[in-house]
Amino acid sequence: MPAVDPQEILKAISGINLDTIDADIESAFGAKMAELDKMLEGLDDLVNKIEADIQNLDQPKPDGPQETSYPRGV
Repeated sequence: MPAVDPQEILKAISGINLDTIDADIESAFGAKMAELDKMLEGLDDLVNKIEADIQNLDQPKPDGPQETSYPRGV
């Protein structure tokens, strides 16, 4: 492996602006958090729908024509 000149490394990283990197990270993090918030909102909606469906199943059925089951062939 060829030796790496430390001056070349310093020259390569000298153009890096840490504030820009930090801003980019914050922006990406904010975007991902917004996506996560949307996903959680959708999950809350789904949970609410499932809970409502379960409650509807627990309700007694209104009086109306009742299905009767007769043995087949009778």
